[in-house]
Amino acid sequence: MFTIFSSKTTLHCQAENDTHAPPLIESNFESGTTESWGCLGSGTPSIDSNISYDGSSSLRITNRQQNWNGPSLIITNYLKPSTPYYFQGYVYHESTSSETFMWTMKWTDSEGSVLYEYINTVEVPPKKWTLIEGTLTSPPSEMKEILYYVESPNPALEFNIDSMKVFMADPADITTPSPDSTQIN
Repeated sequence: MFTIFSSKTTLHCQAENDTHAPPLIESNFESGTTESWGCLGSGTPSIDSNISYDGSSSLRITNRQQNWNGPSLIITNYLKPSTPYYFQGYVYHESTSSETFMWTMKWTDSEGSVLYEYINTVEVPPKKWTLIEGTLTSPPSEMKEILYYVESPNPALEFNIDSMKVFMADPADITTPSPDSTQIN
């Protein structure tokens, strides 16, 4: 069994050039490595030094076969229970029309139950780096594994990500309406 949550959240305190605390996680791929990023499901992550949002490299994902396949990073050791986080990153593709992208969190609890939660969904025009950002609060209990990833409903789409960051957010600065959820058995 797993549950999908979709919630719209607004963050007022963090901005790209904000002077708040440094990110808990930051991946800009300037090291020439994938920086522990893999692929959820099928796909091949690789460094692309031909296009980047910031610096000289980005992470490119190719050979996807399902809509949920995409670049992923395990962040279990960085997030604490019941804590709000702000996620920020950039997505790029070279198809001929705009494409939809989702930044998704996959939580696995100690009993193996899986919860998927959308951080945000954006429409990305071709050949334009586009910000994808959002906030969410981690579940109240410890998780066995926490993984976040970028996906697209177009399973054949190849795309790049860059400047992926996670910040701890101030709860006073977050507005969160009631989430919509879907439970699938």
